[in-house]
Amino acid sequence: MPLRSWARGRNRHGATLAAVLATVALAPLAVEAAPNVQGAKDKRFRLHFDFSLFDFSHVNANGGNPNDPNDRINTIGFGVGRPKPTDGFAPRNVFGVGFGYVFLRDRAVVGARAAILVDGNDVGDRNGKSTTSSGLLVPYFHWMFLPGRWVRPYVEGRVGFGGGTDTHGEDIDGDQNVERVTNHIIFPNVGVGGGVHLFPVDFFSVDLGLDMDYLAPHTRRTFENPDRQDTDWAKAADVLVLSIRLGASVFF
Repeated sequence: MPLRSWARGRNRHGATLAAVLATVALAPLAVEAAPNVQGAKDKRFRLHFDFSLFDFSHVNANGGNPNDPNDRINTIGFGVGRPKPTDGFAPRNVFGVGFGYVFLRDRAVVGARAAILVDGNDVGDRNGKSTTSSGLLVPYFHWMFLPGRWVRPYVEGRVGFGGGTDTHGEDIDGDQNVERVTNHIIFPNVGVGGGVHLFPVDFFSVDLGLDMDYLAPHTRRTFENPDRQDTDWAKAADVLVLSIRLGASVFF
């Protein structure tokens, strides 16, 4: 998949309306929470999801001309219900879901966040079919301050890995002969973040945070035609993503 298309595709997201409305509706309740609410007290597990309210991505292509604007791609996106830009490389990403274990007197959470997508299109004959798959698994360490309070700031660090494939028909030589091509991508993901949990009740929080992530996508292309030579893995870019996220957590 061309780097420019990959970068732009990260901002074409859908929304899960029910999840969005539930989180937005519960946010005012968190603000009006009773002072005696003790967020996550004596809980051992955390189940959570989040989506992006605003994000900025900077893509610096590897090995290109520094004076070529195509080697520096900036994208900005905003809107309620957008999956995080780090949740995959496909145009139709899905929400990431996380699960963690709570310990150290309700302060620390060790867990992982995952996002998986399998998608296909069929627009005619075999060469008109395309299949896209992507996945991301990012373990994290999450530290919550102010135990026993309904407002609990947090910081988080994470290191993970993602990747995917996109198989489609392509007229490579411009001779009307469509061939099957597969684009592959893998990328490490290193990130930090911070924000606040707002607990309307002990076991549920509305989460607002700011994230910064670094990704280093590596790509290659493989061909069904045996007369063509597959490309080797090569670093495609350095990617920096800043995002404001809104989410929710259930502790139990």
